[in-house]
Amino acid sequence: MLNKRRILSVIAIVTLAFACLAGFAGCGGSGASEPQSAKDVFDQNAKTDPNNCHIKGDASITMGAQGMTMDMPVSLDFDINGDASHGTFSASMLGAEMSGEMYSVEQDGKFLTYTKANTGGSMFGSALPSEEGEWTVTESDTSSTAKIGEVSNKLIEKATFEKADDGYVVSIKGADAYAVFQEAVAQDSTAATSAIPEVPQDYAELIDGLTLNLTFDKDYKLTKISIPETKSSVTSNGQTVDLTISADFAVTDHGKVAEITVPDDVVKAAKATPATDAATEADKAA
Repeated sequence: MLNKRRILSVIAIVTLAFACLAGFAGCGGSGASEPQSAKDVFDQNAKTDPNNCHIKGDASITMGAQGMTMDMPVSLDFDINGDASHGTFSASMLGAEMSGEMYSVEQDGKFLTYTKANTGGSMFGSALPSEEGEWTVTESDTSSTAKIGEVSNKLIEKATFEKADDGYVVSIKGADAYAVFQEAVAQDSTAATSAIPEVPQDYAELIDGLTLNLTFDKDYKLTKISIPETKSSVTSNGQTVDLTISADFAVTDHGKVAEITVPDDVVKAAKATPATDAATEADKAA
């Protein structure tokens, strides 16, 4: 049987893949001369207010082990405005479901992330940092953004691009992204691990096989984030798990998202929880 640690580790991988690309590309863009590199595409994308858009899509994860095959669809639906975001997420597997809501804002030099999740008492419940359906708030220092920016620049250097009929596609190989993350941790483990989600070493091979794509239109607006279907096998604790992952997120409503604030009732209800990464939570749930 696949235990909760493996389930949550796979979710962490998809989240990391999404964050890798969405984090260093904005939503907006402006017309300019033909780009000659992936960096040129990002530079043009950043010339207008880039961080205002709606992102919605799905990821598909299929896991197989010991003669069992399980599908786990994951959905995200988020608004982004500057450093603030708000949205919903959901995942399901073997009849178990998890859904939730999240706000992320910058306030007084800190990033505050408010999260509420509902599992209906399913197997996802043991991974929650709080009681079922309760709001929690996690603080992180904004100094971590410097490390994210440094890593993002290195990822851009590794990225490739090609012209498409209606714009450009920028791609980065999972192996390159993983190498950049490992280098960041080796250079400054404290800053890196506070800014970058950690993924269990067992899943490095899977990440190596991923290709992460950003699609821009001719005006350099980001229109899609995707992970083409990737098949791989990983071995953990002597058990081999076959995995198939794909994702497709549409980016729309450029410049149309209203100001995002956290409702007073959420702020009042939220219980503080220490910042933890997905791998740590997974270990607790194993």
